[in-house]
Amino acid sequence: VPHPVLIGHAASLSQVAAAVGKAFGEKLEASWDWFWRDLSAWLVRDLESLEAGNAEVVVHHWAHVQDTYDVEKLGEIFWKHVNEEAPEQTHIYKLPLKMWGHLLKHIINMLLLSVSEPERFYEELFALVIRHIRYGVRAEFLTPMGRAIFSVLSDCLGDQWDDRARACWSEVYRRVATSMARGLNLGGSSITHGLVSGDVAAFQSAVAVAPRGSRARWLCEVDVNGMLISPLYWAINDGKLAIAEFILADLLTIRGDMTGYYYGRQELFDYHPDLLQQLTSKAPGLIDTLLDGCLWHSKDRSDSRHVKVNYYIADLYGNPERKPDVWTSPLAVLVQESGSETFTHPAVRKVLELKWNAFGLRLFVLGELGAATVLLLFVLTHTQFVMGDIGDMECSPMDKTLSIMNAVSAFMLLTYQLCVITMQLVRGKTIPVAFKGMQLTVPRYLSHFWTWVRLFSCVLVVVLFLVDGCGLVGHHTATHRRAGQLISARIVPTEVAMQAFAALLLWVQITQATIVSTRMAAFTYIIGIMVDDLINTFVMIAILLLAFASALSIIHDAPFATFQDSVLILTEEILGLAAGDILGDVSWLTMLLVVVFIIAVVVGFLNILVAQLTITYKGLSKHKEGFALKHRASVCLDIEDLLPVWWRTKIFRSFGFDAPLAFGKDDVGPPGGIQVLEPEGCDRDAPPPPPPP
Repeated sequence: VPHPVLIGHAASLSQVAAAVGKAFGEKLEASWDWFWRDLSAWLVRDLESLEAGNAEVVVHHWAHVQDTYDVEKLGEIFWKHVNEEAPEQTHIYKLPLKMWGHLLKHIINMLLLSVSEPERFYEELFALVIRHIRYGVRAEFLTPMGRAIFSVLSDCLGDQWDDRARACWSEVYRRVATSMARGLNLGGSSITHGLVSGDVAAFQSAVAVAPRGSRARWLCEVDVNGMLISPLYWAINDGKLAIAEFILADLLTIRGDMTGYYYGRQELFDYHPDLLQQLTSKAPGLIDTLLDGCLWHSKDRSDSRHVKVNYYIADLYGNPERKPDVWTSPLAVLVQESGSETFTHPAVRKVLELKWNAFGLRLFVLGELGAATVLLLFVLTHTQFVMGDIGDMECSPMDKTLSIMNAVSAFMLLTYQLCVITMQLVRGKTIPVAFKGMQLTVPRYLSHFWTWVRLFSCVLVVVLFLVDGCGLVGHHTATHRRAGQLISARIVPTEVAMQAFAALLLWVQITQATIVSTRMAAFTYIIGIMVDDLINTFVMIAILLLAFASALSIIHDAPFATFQDSVLILTEEILGLAAGDILGDVSWLTMLLVVVFIIAVVVGFLNILVAQLTITYKGLSKHKEGFALKHRASVCLDIEDLLPVWWRTKIFRSFGFDAPLAFGKDDVGPPGGIQVLEPEGCDRDAPPPPPPP
């Protein structure tokens, strides 16, 4: 035995004896001797290996193999020997031959790392063991895998594979395999084996032995070599959704005994704070399982034919103290990532109802009243209700007063919006926006179409006041030639055009107020979606219109003398507003072009548009309520984002989520929600039947 080992034993033994004192006896000394003997054996082997240059031998051999064989050839040889030595492991690595070659290189590189950089090897060993446990690798797999690797080296090295080469490689592989086996044995359990196999029955049997008070913790975390891993996320990431569904359903099943009720909702959200993000992105089919588990309804009816319904939605609502950013709250995740059908679920509807009734409706109506005030004053100021020539009208004191009030109200609304934008910029509440290949960051408030409409309309109202205080700009008359005839027309001044455009924008904003009514909001949403179909069709019609107008203006038959005349006449034909017979004295080519245009646009595109709109409407009607609620939720989140955290926290606490919810008289259940009385035939989803304990 090397002298350092003997000296180390004596020194450590004396230190242990001094530290323990009188308790140090023969039994403790024998235990220490056993521990030091095992440690010394490892140390001696490592010292002898270093003196013999075993590390240099294996590095040289592997360099020779890599220079001689390409990855695909190595994969072919490796797969052949694994299939011979360990055929039960081939199903674990379902890879093409080239990937088998990369797998071999990865294994050998880890072996070499253990002799060249031991500290780094042991740092990476932990993650390696975790991955192999998830693959389903067991400790007994390592020995046949080692034989397969040695067979590959024997084939590739030829005469260089002698007794010394085998001893060197065996020493390196033994050290790594021993460490791997210890990690696999410590990290493996009945729960991890059930997760690896994907067998729901096996996983259920593993959980069944858990004490009732610890069952939720067993389902929320598993200890793998000191690393706590979520079985739920493990199952989701590995695509074992049946096990993930079982975990969710089991955690959200209310159980009870003499000591109280057990409900894993709190543990589920505490251990998985990003649960909804994971479900919406990786397993959207499990969202209903989660939401169903947040509901309980009584089987007993009251005299008024109502039933008690418990909504355990505290975590779906989101505690502002835990998530100060509104757009990371559970409802925001659903708005951004989930489909519209999710918002028809009773649990989500109740969350939205609480927020909407607590602050959303009042603040939304307040904001709409500001816009309605600007609209009313604008109509009174700029829209004329009397007959006569505007140019002869004078600006009365009342007109001036209304104009000032209109400008002030628009300026105040504009100032408020600019304050919101500035506040979001200062607080970093921005979102990335792609614009012509560039990535820009803009305040979230500016990401909405209606915000721009309101901003632009307020700017127009203020500018109009500065240009024309009373809005009494007159019109001018001018003439232009059409089809060889002089036609008089009124020239619209720029100020009048601005007034008309501002009126249009102000009135269009009224459609935003329809979200107060779910039915109106659903209808408005459908109209908005159908506008896309209209735009696509109108673009195609515009292209054909310009094409045929160009051709007709080149032929130059009356009344298609100019390009402008041709566009105007063809547009009148589409709308059915053409006056007289436009084909009375034209050439056969002009007549042919007009007929083809009418058939293509009126008979073709317009009928296709009607059919397409019908199909779109039928498809959207099935989920129109969900679309409306989702839009309302988005508006509600925008409003909530403007509230200070202390106010949101006060509202959250006012719901009393911490109070236990009663199942019946003198039967108090778990907290975390609200209880309401609902009609017996209310639309609600009943939770699935609980799995066996």
